[in-house]
Amino acid sequence: RTLARAIEAIRAEARGRRREAPPERLFARAFHVAAPSFLNALALFGAAWFVRSWLARAQGYEAVGLYQIADSVSRVLMLVSGASAVPLMPAVAERGPDGRGRLGAGMETILHGTLAVTLPVSVFLALGGRSLLSLVFGRSYAGAATIMVWLALATVFQALANVLWSAQVGSGRIWVGFAITAAGQAVL
Repeated sequence: RTLARAIEAIRAEARGRRREAPPERLFARAFHVAAPSFLNALALFGAAWFVRSWLARAQGYEAVGLYQIADSVSRVLMLVSGASAVPLMPAVAERGPDGRGRLGAGMETILHGTLAVTLPVSVFLALGGRSLLSLVFGRSYAGAATIMVWLALATVFQALANVLWSAQVGSGRIWVGFAITAAGQAVL
């Protein structure tokens, strides 16, 4: 019952603060968020398409399959940064209007936590990737281990960029977040 009362109090407070934005300001704000988000998705799609197309042309479709396996394994590492970055956006957005708040130490903690989980797993995948892939997928897919080494190490930087991107979006600097994502794709 206490939780239900707390939720109702939050809803009542939110109803009292709601104001309708003029349509022209709403469109400008929506464009300010949508344009870099669209470009972000386009950059991710373009990078993935480029890598797979280049591999298919240079090495053949078998190389594309091995890359896909290695990429899937390395993407598991992104779960940590994704899970820590989601609550980061509202935390940044709720800072005071002067930009001050308790986020500085929290951001550092999230970055350290992401690095503390992602780096050891990346090193493990880099060192034991061939054995792991042979165990999980079979010996015929062990060739993906070489690709996985590079992807696992690149994923460390992408995981940190994911956390930084969320902080930038939460603070309203979505174009900076787009630049961080573009730099992360360049590392890939």
